[in-house]
Amino acid sequence: MDYAINHRDEAIDMLVKYNPELVWEEARLILDTTIDNLFLPDQYKEVGLGYVFEDKMQTTLDLVDELIGLENPVKLSDIYTNDLLPGIKPS
Repeated sequence: MDYAINHRDEAIDMLVKYNPELVWEEARLILDTTIDNLFLPDQYKEVGLGYVFEDKMQTTLDLVDELIGLENPVKLSDIYTNDLLPGIKPS
């Protein structure tokens, strides 16, 4: 992801090469939106790429439980950790 952030055109070229059904301009717009909104806000510059904030993960888990109705409720601590992240900070 760090490479794609800093080499966006090249990242899209590779993506379209292996997925020719994609429209380059649309894929670039999606990449830009994703990077700018999910990977580059100031909070991620401190915690690193790939970090998932606990409250957002809990909201996702709650939504899945609400929509699917899990038979056995899942505890957040059983499915979520940031401990394995490599600590890559966006440049």
